[in-house]
Amino acid sequence: MIVTVIAARIYSARALKPMSDIVRQAERISFTSMGIRIPEGNGKDEIAQLAITFNKMLDRLQSSFESQRAFVSNASHELRTPLTSITGQLEVTLIRDRSGEEYRNVLRSMLDDTRDLNQLLNSLLYLARANADDRLVRISKVRMDELIWQILGKLRKQHPDYEVELTYSEKIEDENSVVIEADEDLLRVAVSNLIENGCKYSDPHRCIVSLEPQRDRLHLRIEDAGIGIDPADLPHVFEPFYRSMEVARKGGHGLGLPLAKRIVQIHHGDLSLSSTPDTGTRVDVFLPYVQS
Repeated sequence: MIVTVIAARIYSARALKPMSDIVRQAERISFTSMGIRIPEGNGKDEIAQLAITFNKMLDRLQSSFESQRAFVSNASHELRTPLTSITGQLEVTLIRDRSGEEYRNVLRSMLDDTRDLNQLLNSLLYLARANADDRLVRISKVRMDELIWQILGKLRKQHPDYEVELTYSEKIEDENSVVIEADEDLLRVAVSNLIENGCKYSDPHRCIVSLEPQRDRLHLRIEDAGIGIDPADLPHVFEPFYRSMEVARKGGHGLGLPLAKRIVQIHHGDLSLSSTPDTGTRVDVFLPYVQS
């Protein structure tokens, strides 16, 4: 009996050693050491499969943490830029007395920086809302053509030189064919960003917006004949704060496309983008009539 007990303890310790190794290694993992991984053993038995699954989960968590860290860093930089500009202008202006015209010029420049900061803050707030729990989205019936006309009215007031042509693929006889279930505020932000991008990056500032009712979804297409996007930049256009060299000269913060794509996703739709340098860009948005 003594020999049996001793043998049982030895063999049980050997059998449980892989689990003990996993526990010890898991205890070492923290926010500052996300690169540590669990030993996967022979990669064939059940314990090895558990370790492999756990490591894949750690890979996703690490990717999420790194994305969050990069987002916070980029957001801080973007917020600091207009604030630094405003502070610098105030400090220089207060060094000595200036004429009324000089003060007006400084105030105009500060107003532009303030508007830029306000736009950035609004984009960040909408992005935070879009990335929150999908159950917080306020769904109602939205008529897309009316929403687009509202967006165009506001856009023309802000940018009188922007020209947008709204077309329909065919005569819409049934009003319900352009009515979808969506969060109207979020959808307005997404469509507005896409239309404004189409006008901003084309010369002259013009784009074409078309609506096409389909069997179970509504197709929204936005086309421009602008500078286009370099193929090397296409894989990154939906990353927050990413801007190519050509786009950076036009201003903005690189949040329009990521925000639009996220908003379309939470509405169970699809957004795709195709572009050719010096030819133009086309964005296709497909939104289901009924939220699933």
